[in-house]
Amino acid sequence: MIYEAKDIIEQARSPASFQGEGTSRPRREGETESQASHRDALYAPAERLLNQREFFMALNAFRYRLVALFGWDAAAPVETIFRARAKVLSAARMLTSFPDHAPAPPDLRQRLERDIWSIGDKDDLIKHEVDEAVAKLESICRPALTEEPRPPIWRVSLAWWRSRFG
Repeated sequence: MIYEAKDIIEQARSPASFQGEGTSRPRREGETESQASHRDALYAPAERLLNQREFFMALNAFRYRLVALFGWDAAAPVETIFRARAKVLSAARMLTSFPDHAPAPPDLRQRLERDIWSIGDKDDLIKHEVDEAVAKLESICRPALTEEPRPPIWRVSLAWWRSRFG
């Protein structure tokens, strides 16, 4: 599931958008078609993530299975995924909520746009956080998945019994 979460976040942050994306965003009174189109494009990453609501609910349930199998450290990477999702949602909502007469300061606008769009380089903090979360969960789970299976305790006991008493 963690790989699927990574892909969903990556795809949601893709700068490519399609006609009609972002239209679930609440419209503002007096918004022109040009303004609406621009705001819809900014909202598209949030809409893509919100359309994956069922997946993220399942991921949250998966987090508890991870804790049961691997301990509380295994929950941290999943929580990182949820924080990355929240950053994208928050940035998209903020970018589309600034009034026309008081646009976002350029440095804030640039930071928010970096959060919603995947730029795919070393400066893409969300991509870096998600990649680290996947690597951390792999390091927690992989040893348990690759180690030799242990025989059931009754087989060990039977082998011991036979070695002692023939």
